[in-house]
Amino acid sequence: MNLISRYSWLTRRRLVAAGAGGAVTAVLVAVALIAACQGDAAPASTSTPTPTAAPTPTPVPRTPGPTQPPPKTSWRLVFREYTESEDIIWSALPEDPAQREEMARIPHRKGYGINASLSPDGELLAYLSLPESAASIESSQADLYVLDLAPDNPDAQNEPVKMAGGLDMTFTPLWSPDSRLLYMRRLQGPEFLAAQISIMRLKVPRKDDPSPTPSPQPTPTPTPSPVPPGETPGPPPPSPEAAEYVLKDSIAHVLSFAPIGWADDGKSIVFIQVQGGTDSLSFAAEYMPATTEAIEEVLKFAVEAQKKADEENAEMVREAIAKNEPVPAVTVTPQPTPSPSAKFVVEMAQQIVSAFELSPDARRISYLQQEFVDGEIRTQAYVADLVEGTAAPLPSKGLSPGHHLRPAWHPDGLVTVGVLPSSGGAGIVALIAPDGSEVAYLPQPESGFDEPRSWAPDGSWLALAHHSRNSLVEQGEESLMLVARTGQRVTVQEGPGSASEESVIGWMRAEEAEGE
Repeated sequence: MNLISRYSWLTRRRLVAAGAGGAVTAVLVAVALIAACQGDAAPASTSTPTPTAAPTPTPVPRTPGPTQPPPKTSWRLVFREYTESEDIIWSALPEDPAQREEMARIPHRKGYGINASLSPDGELLAYLSLPESAASIESSQADLYVLDLAPDNPDAQNEPVKMAGGLDMTFTPLWSPDSRLLYMRRLQGPEFLAAQISIMRLKVPRKDDPSPTPSPQPTPTPTPSPVPPGETPGPPPPSPEAAEYVLKDSIAHVLSFAPIGWADDGKSIVFIQVQGGTDSLSFAAEYMPATTEAIEEVLKFAVEAQKKADEENAEMVREAIAKNEPVPAVTVTPQPTPSPSAKFVVEMAQQIVSAFELSPDARRISYLQQEFVDGEIRTQAYVADLVEGTAAPLPSKGLSPGHHLRPAWHPDGLVTVGVLPSSGGAGIVALIAPDGSEVAYLPQPESGFDEPRSWAPDGSWLALAHHSRNSLVEQGEESLMLVARTGQRVTVQEGPGSASEESVIGWMRAEEAEGE
């Protein structure tokens, strides 16, 4: 097995566990090492979507410091402070992170932090924690807990509620828009190639839930993963467990499912699927019903269909009695219901992609893929259009050649991407329109490089990871920072683990904004 083949095999194993971009930095380090070893080796043959012609952008000069007062915002950054035996969840004012409030302290297994997700309404925290019995982070043995951040009695000791076990620790739980459903990932099986990968859905009890109806209601049946063009559908997955399985397949066929957000139809979830087998293929797909409203529509249809069937049978009995005929034996045939479906949307790459993120309008996906350019393997930012069904590199005219680092969407529809120049020197962060019509820059650090994490919903501040050195191999010290387009750079926390993918949990509205 040559070096490139071995790297591809190891990368595939790691990305299956990492899901939505969790292993990006590790992959980039491996890429840099391989590039140094390969020299002028010929690149592997891959098919890359042909980029569409785009107007030449006019770069906006990078400013060395603040040009205006820091932006005011009604949003607070929610982040994790890691310690060896517990994590502290904070919310902080972006313009002055020292003004922070402690939201929770969560004990965890020594040396292993939690992987948390804030509900859209800011009231619940779902998190994965590794129990003492788990073999490793990649063992899919994590426990899921939900913690109420807004209890009825603030003085009461609020305890997290365990919701499920045996889950993939590397996939961050994904909330539905109404904060009532959680999507998780599970890997299970005796060995890697014989394992099953699945996406599970769990309903989270809320204080304002309506009283349950006494009559049982049918549940949608799970569906296999979407089948790429030219392939034969496999057998249906097994019956759902207590937590409903919505997608399930063999690792030998599907390396990874990664739900990333919600389609603009209000009913479907958008997910990335990476095919297994001899040739890797990454594509975007949609599954429905995925939201509370869509699920209720399916259940309502099934109940009404059964009611109609019961009425037709009753009418047959009444007619037989009126005609003094024997009452026919009635066999109730289950009525068809709209079954859940997963549909192929767009091919992203004939390789494993990473660091994917859905745009605010749910029409595009940004992501990273590897390319062999000028004798080195680089990561290139791409954008897939879910409406047009196309994928193309993010326009990079005016940018220095180099590695692209974790794209993140600005609320205005610009793609924010870090760039570490191959020629050396400090990295930059650029905001680029997908059609190439606009390019702007955030304040550049004096040294080191930045990796975008996420924008505040109003576009005021960007949370990012800053590394003190200009190398993917030797990244130096790291820190979690907030940067504004007006020039401010403020430090939130420093030290090992301070700016990992798990450190930025989300954004929530400040108390003064909630009272308006």
